[in-house]
Amino acid sequence: MKYAAFKLAGVALSLSLAWTSAQAAALRVAADPVPHAEILNYIKKIDPSLDLKVVELTSGVNANELLASGDVDANYFQHITYMESYNEEKGTHLVNAG
Repeated sequence: MKYAAFKLAGVALSLSLAWTSAQAAALRVAADPVPHAEILNYIKKIDPSLDLKVVELTSGVNANELLASGDVDANYFQHITYMESYNEEKGTHLVNAG
């Protein structure tokens, strides 16, 4: 089951990377250490050619704040309902990429 989750995450990330590869040198993704950063680091091991920087959220920083300010290119931690609620509350325009 864990392998299937990693594989699914890899497919989603690959699609996102393909979409952004022309836009940025390295895709900076904010993620909680467990399990999201673990999944992303596993994907980096599978394909070392991916230019991916995992920004682990260990100090209570909200990934949406980092994304809205441009400090990261994506975040990997929430569901769509939370993102929509955050957008409404904060006046941001974050979107689901996959």
